[in-house]
Amino acid sequence: MKPRVLFVDDDTLLLSAIGRSFWNRYELVTAESGPAALDIVRRSPPFAVVVADMMMPGMDGITFLKKFAEISSLTTRIMLTGDGAPRYRDGGGQPRAGLSLPDQALR
Repeated sequence: MKPRVLFVDDDTLLLSAIGRSFWNRYELVTAESGPAALDIVRRSPPFAVVVADMMMPGMDGITFLKKFAEISSLTTRIMLTGDGAPRYRDGGGQPRAGLSLPDQALR
């Protein structure tokens, strides 16, 4: 059985690309918004990993991941952002978040 991964982003082209990239390794479920993703989580089996975009209309990624943790606290949560603004960088100027699906989280 493939590990279940939930990917949340308002960019439908990115969701399609992610689906094409990971279809053979993971059972990938996508949602275009935080509220839609929360609805999926409430009515489906647990996920090994959830990846959420930081900047989404209506509900940002931080808010979504906090609400998600209330429903599924054991799932590995990952924040993804394409925003290079300094507020999302560490003290050395390196991005704080990026796309990563750690194998240990998917076992």
